[in-house]
Amino acid sequence: MQPATLPESKPNDKPAKPRVYYSRLEGDVELTLHTRMAQSLLQGVRVNGKMSLWHFASQIRVLRDRHKNKDPQAGALLLKIEEKITEIHEKMQVMEVYYNERIGNMRGLKIRIFRNPTPMQFTLKFLVSYSFAAAALLPDLDYLTCQMYTLKRLGQKLDSESLPILAYRGIRGLFELPYEKNLIP
Repeated sequence: MQPATLPESKPNDKPAKPRVYYSRLEGDVELTLHTRMAQSLLQGVRVNGKMSLWHFASQIRVLRDRHKNKDPQAGALLLKIEEKITEIHEKMQVMEVYYNERIGNMRGLKIRIFRNPTPMQFTLKFLVSYSFAAAALLPDLDYLTCQMYTLKRLGQKLDSESLPILAYRGIRGLFELPYEKNLIP
């Protein structure tokens, strides 16, 4: 009996690619917010020019779809949104360092940042990474607001350049960017 042999392959024959079946991946992102300031950016509808994160996320999805369809204005606006997110995040990092130094320089006190004992929790299920990047700004703002509240309760005067309201206004402005060039009705 002879051993089994493979049929000869021709030089132009390509090996068959095995089919790979991927299952749909799912996950949850939980967002916890302690302060009303941060919560107000998450909830609500577009009224008097104020848009929430939920509305922003739906508009970002429209922009992303337009960008996929080769709309140059949508691509430029998405780039501007990405730059604005980075700018706001960097400003909030500077504010956090300022607050940490102020809290750390209070001798003889062991300070725990004031928190809401029953914070609000939200599940985020966005389809576009820009929405998650914008959502990541909210816990930062929330923490800054808690730090500010702690310092105020301890009788500390704060520099007006580092108040969380400035970050809040920056995030509000970010949420309005999709309407800037009238790309979205």
